[in-house]
Amino acid sequence: MLGATTEWSANEGITYDAESNTLYVASSGIGDGMLDNYVDEEEGDAFDLGGHNDIRLPEATSCAGIYALELAQGQQAYNDGYSETSKPAETIDSPYVGVNMKTELMGREWTEEEALSRGYGEIFEYNICDVDGIAEPDNLAFIPGTATLLIAQDSEEHENDYLWAYNTRRKELTRIQSAPQGSEFSTPYFFPDVNGFAYMTSGIQHPFDQEELVEDLGYPEDAAPTGDERGTLGYFGPFPKFEYSEN
Repeated sequence: MLGATTEWSANEGITYDAESNTLYVASSGIGDGMLDNYVDEEEGDAFDLGGHNDIRLPEATSCAGIYALELAQGQQAYNDGYSETSKPAETIDSPYVGVNMKTELMGREWTEEEALSRGYGEIFEYNICDVDGIAEPDNLAFIPGTATLLIAQDSEEHENDYLWAYNTRRKELTRIQSAPQGSEFSTPYFFPDVNGFAYMTSGIQHPFDQEELVEDLGYPEDAAPTGDERGTLGYFGPFPKFEYSEN
């Protein structure tokens, strides 16, 4: 396995922006093997054991985030020299080889004092991450030609999961939908032309799931809301037919 690492903690959705030739990757957990030679104090497990400590972040965050990979052509295959069977580096015949990776958008843990000052003190216990930012992003989608990244959450750090639209040029984040307690978002996608119109889909799984409400969010069993746990799939639109060319 060349040019790869096993140190990622919890990679989730990926999506591609053809205009900038950028791949976006959601990470729903940042810690463990992603830290610099991290060792679990209780278990004694070394999370970089067997690897090369490729990822060396200084600290973990429960809110996690999204990374952007710059892609390019004419890159050489990585040869780490550790294996006796390592082959000489060869040029990879693909325009989709990652050459740089950077943080695009991160969730942020906040303090109870900050939550109180902004009027969210009563819900801080169920919202460890700032409610005006992402938390544990899951599925991603991209609306071509608009610099718009769709971000669906599946988080234990927000009482309600959110669907976001993020402008990768202006670095602006907009909440466009909230999910019921105990559920998660899935399947955001943009369809540019369905019978002459464009649509964006959004799915919600297991609303009011008791296990998530009680075990993950910490609700008392007798206080956790109940409801129909069947999922739903809906759409935004119709919008005008979307025409986009990569050239």
